Amino acid sequence: LAVADNGTFLYPGFQFDQTRTRMVPAVKDIIRLGRLGGWRDEELLQWFCRPNPLLSGKRPVDVLQDEELILPAAEKDLSR
Repeated sequence: LAVADNGTFLYPGFQFDQTRTRMVPAVKDIIRLGRLGGWRDEELLQWFCRPNPLLSGKRPVDVLQDEELILPAAEKDLSR
């Protein structure tokens, strides 16, 4: 995911693992789902950062490591 800001692309750090060598697997899957659903990167970033009722009010960014929790929520939300 990237967001343009005054001609520069910004890449939110949450999408990378702790060593910053690769993208978190769940994020890759969620980006793919979002893009297939017509979501822009800015919209996907908002989805990651807002509390989600499907995640008991937690933000998706806070549960990235729990694929069994986050992927079903993403499938429901991003297919709308």
